[in-house]
Amino acid sequence: MIRFTTSFSSILTFVFLFASTMAISQVTGVKYSMVYNPQTNTHDVFLVIAEGSASTSVQRTQFNAQISIVLPLGENVWVKESFNPLNGNAGFLGTVPARWIVGSKISNAFYSADFVSVTPTLSPTSQYNLLKVGDRIKLFSLETRSLLCEVQVRLFDNASDPKSGEQGMLGGDFRNAFTIGGVVNRYIDNETSAAIGCPSLHQYFVYNDANSNGKFDAPDSPMPQVKMSIPSLNTTIMSNNAGIIKFYSTEGEYNASVGADYGAWTESSFDVLARITDHTTFDTIRFTPADQLAFGVAMVQTSFLRCNTAASIYPLVQNVSSASLTTKLVATIDERIVIKSIEPSPSQIDGNVITWDVVSLAPGFTFKPTIQITVPQAQSNTDSLRFSAKIIDEKGATNTFDFVDVIRC
Repeated sequence: MIRFTTSFSSILTFVFLFASTMAISQVTGVKYSMVYNPQTNTHDVFLVIAEGSASTSVQRTQFNAQISIVLPLGENVWVKESFNPLNGNAGFLGTVPARWIVGSKISNAFYSADFVSVTPTLSPTSQYNLLKVGDRIKLFSLETRSLLCEVQVRLFDNASDPKSGEQGMLGGDFRNAFTIGGVVNRYIDNETSAAIGCPSLHQYFVYNDANSNGKFDAPDSPMPQVKMSIPSLNTTIMSNNAGIIKFYSTEGEYNASVGADYGAWTESSFDVLARITDHTTFDTIRFTPADQLAFGVAMVQTSFLRCNTAASIYPLVQNVSSASLTTKLVATIDERIVIKSIEPSPSQIDGNVITWDVVSLAPGFTFKPTIQITVPQAQSNTDSLRFSAKIIDEKGATNTFDFVDVIRC
């Protein structure tokens, strides 16, 4: 027979070693980091493991946390997407991220800043995967009303930013904190507490070189809805009504393709090389018309038509040619409709027929008036309203669009 004997001192040694192992296994220090992502035009917020590790489900479980953001006064911010921790991830099988949400917000005129806290939802419980020193875990991404690169967005600094009792804070406590596997605050500091710098801005001005002289002058016009695709950045940008395409990226050269889906041009699409430096750059792209044949398309759009309620009708004409378009837009409204207002004012109203004179509509642009109406009571489950839009150009050519929409009650 083999006899096992255990001394009291050996038991104490075992307990000490077990406790030491558990202490080492727990995450004991974390930092926050925020990095601008030019591909998504968001700020990605990360958890950085500074001390300790976590392996068991309890050690990896998210308890409460607060990550506070400082923005310019009046700026709005929201969580665009959550990434970690994962709901029900005790056995490493979680796939659905726990939601991070914007909690408290204070607009403080004294500091000319908005203070916003972001916190995790705690039900259902969620866990991280295995954690060790040096790990960077993406928690969520932030988006603002303005382009993020045009505003100063930074993490709250517990040491230098205002405390709850300071002027304009209204008792709000925005100190960063993080708990995991228990209620002890493991937050140490931000990896960087300075304002996040933005990659360089690159802009293109796209225009219709109507007189083919190689410079922007009369009668040229900006070109909207011109598409630029940049494969290496996995992004596509459309020009706005001012003809501006803009994107942010780090320094380097990027191959891009540019194309217009309307008009007849000597080149309807071509490649460009965008050279990004450490400061804002600006280039021009010009499309030269292949002909001067002006034509457009008519269309009708409506808001939801619910009986006995207000709604909006939008007759429109879009210039899909490469020449300036002068035409008449004629909208015919169902006779049962009561018209409340029309903006802009038409040149003629004849019963339920409304006419606008459209003068020199530039290529790619749309003229889209608004007709405010009251929807009548439906006479059956399939009762509908009928509309049409017609354009008549200077030569008498027409294009008509008929539209029928069911009344919902």
